[in-house]
Amino acid sequence: MSPQDLFDKQRALERLLHQSKTEVHEMAVLLRERANELVALVEQDLKSHIERGAPKVQQHLKRFESEHPRESGRVLGSLLEDFLMSQLETVFEKWRMQEDDRLQDQLDSLSERFVAQANIILEKLREGAGHLFDLPVEHLAISCSLRPESRLSYKIEPIFYSLDSFLLALPPFLLRPIVLRRLHRQVPLLLDMNAGRIRYDYIERLQVSITRFERGLQSQIALVGESLEAVLQTGPNESGSHLDSLHTCELVIEDCLRLLR
Repeated sequence: MSPQDLFDKQRALERLLHQSKTEVHEMAVLLRERANELVALVEQDLKSHIERGAPKVQQHLKRFESEHPRESGRVLGSLLEDFLMSQLETVFEKWRMQEDDRLQDQLDSLSERFVAQANIILEKLREGAGHLFDLPVEHLAISCSLRPESRLSYKIEPIFYSLDSFLLALPPFLLRPIVLRRLHRQVPLLLDMNAGRIRYDYIERLQVSITRFERGLQSQIALVGESLEAVLQTGPNESGSHLDSLHTCELVIEDCLRLLR
């Protein structure tokens, strides 16, 4: 190989690497756009779910009143706290199970699409390096998954926490209806408060999973790219031996590719 041939091949490899970086950047932008669409869908699904859930919890609260006609004071508060916690778990666990299945189907489709795209970029690098320098390069396949952790937690305020001392001093026949009436009004607020916490926690784990997936794709492509870039840093020897330079160049490629197998 003449010095000019070596120079031409190095420039061709340089263009190939530049093109791969551009494609990786475009892939990352598309992945983020699609991820943002998924986040928006999760948010909308959660909002719709609690809007449908509030009337059901209020209906269950009326049934709770009929099942506990005499309890009042701290006993009533403790029963109500247990009741509300069970209602929150029912409402949001149902949402989580539905959302997990729906979201995972979309994430599987998303990961398949972008893994295939990343492998196309890798294949271009493999074919380019093999064609330019006549070196066998093993086929490298990326295998990443998108599966965010699923876990929800809930919070309720003690039933009598916000009541003033005057209300606590009322007799049971007055205290009971006041507390229950307030609680009926607060059900949507209670669901909304927990939805805000769950939204942040659930979506945070989703975004962490997507970020990890994106880095997994990019790191494997970058490993090949950085190895091939080492070739470009091996220029002709200033002492004069172009053959030595070519030999060194080929050894660098061979060593890098051996590491990737």
